[in-house]
Amino acid sequence: MRIIHTSDWHFGAGHEKWLDRLAARRRGEREAAVQQILDYAMATKADYLVVAGDVCDFPEEMPQNIIDRLDGVKRSGCVPVLLFTNAAHDGNRDWWAGTAMGPQRGHPTHRKVEGRGYRLPHTAVFDNVAFAAFDHVPSIDEVSHLQALECPRILLLHAQDGVTERRLEALRSVFSYIACGDCHESKPVIEGAAYYSGSPTFRDLDCIDPGPRNFLDVQLDEEGRARVTEIEIITPLSAVLSFADGGVKVKPHMEAVPNGLPLPEALTLLPETYAYAKVVVGAEQGAQFAEASASAMPEGWVMYPWTNTTRLVARERP
Repeated sequence: MRIIHTSDWHFGAGHEKWLDRLAARRRGEREAAVQQILDYAMATKADYLVVAGDVCDFPEEMPQNIIDRLDGVKRSGCVPVLLFTNAAHDGNRDWWAGTAMGPQRGHPTHRKVEGRGYRLPHTAVFDNVAFAAFDHVPSIDEVSHLQALECPRILLLHAQDGVTERRLEALRSVFSYIACGDCHESKPVIEGAAYYSGSPTFRDLDCIDPGPRNFLDVQLDEEGRARVTEIEIITPLSAVLSFADGGVKVKPHMEAVPNGLPLPEALTLLPETYAYAKVVVGAEQGAQFAEASASAMPEGWVMYPWTNTTRLVARERP
């Protein structure tokens, strides 16, 4: 069985902090990243595509074209898509009303729902595969009823608090695979059993996570053992450049850009995959720094004012 595991799409994230011209650009980049996931799921004839929470920041920010694409994947019969919509961001608004996602209803406290749909209650069985969705690490008592089901069992877990190897190890007697969301970096919690897929794009300039961005191709054998492969998403990345002592310090650390360089030189050395950088400067030197740096921007980069202590720089798109 093949499951494509992704999470934290965060449509609408941080757009109020971007200049209008860049907000539209970021929306397009996020949509393109998700389209890569959908295309891969269909090309590999995956059995399921699961999204482990935070599909959007706010329900009204969910792009209609992405809803239509998800609906098209569902209607095609190629890949069932399961969305774990959690209250913190996705809310309770039925942004999927009127689509093929609509027939699956039910409050998240329902214990078991037969059928095939999108919005996932706490536990559901689709085509002889059991799925459970929680926004906290469940106790064995909360999921023990699933052990009576003689079929593969998958946990969608959207949480970071309490997500430790020890606590998830206790759930391995119940679940073949634990698909984690909420952490935007792709990483294992338990090798071969529990993983964070990471977000397909960086959320906003205040939330910089190490690149590259990934989703996960999870293949379960007949014994329920998982083989997990990271699939890189081609999407623009962002860095933080902290200005101090006449030079910049780069996050995430990269050998290509040594610390202490002048800002223009640091930008010329950023890998091509980095299209944005948040530049942090001290309040006292902010205006002087901005004036000097803006006039010395390397070709292909533009500096935008943001706050007294921060500037946004972006590569010009061809």
